[in-house]
Amino acid sequence: ISFSAGIMACGTARQWRMALALFSCVVSNGQTPSRESYAQVLDAVFTEKLSFGLFRQALKDQAWPNMLRSGGTQLDVHFHSSGSAMLAVLCWLAEIVLRKVAAGQSLTSFEIITGWGKSRESWQTSDVRASVLNLLDRCGILCKVHPSNQGLLQVDLRGSDVLGLRAFFPEA
Repeated sequence: ISFSAGIMACGTARQWRMALALFSCVVSNGQTPSRESYAQVLDAVFTEKLSFGLFRQALKDQAWPNMLRSGGTQLDVHFHSSGSAMLAVLCWLAEIVLRKVAAGQSLTSFEIITGWGKSRESWQTSDVRASVLNLLDRCGILCKVHPSNQGLLQVDLRGSDVLGLRAFFPEA
């Protein structure tokens, strides 16, 4: 718990190197980092290139085992922090969505489950839905909140450079 608190404090203070150092202590002590530890360190390092590799490691460690739903057309990020949710969206777009579209999936059949914020962990201070909406806007991807479910985003890739999705998440 104290490592997680330290990682979160460093992330809040924008001290990503210190957050990463504390996270590394967890790993070097032979512990598998918890979902919360991954979420907190990914919040701290989200803007750094090393965040992609760290997110891949979180996936290998099964930090979010049920993230993909409906055969990959839905991404569930409602148990993520903002940083890990945005990395999950970038990874999903670059790897899963691109593959689905290449296989003939409709450009309007993709959804992101952000939740309503009711299940937000006590340590979370950010709004996952707002972060994901902002990210998609910056990426030039149309998206809207589902009219009858505020915790569901409908992604519309029509007019997007679908082949350009690969660039959102560098390969390992």
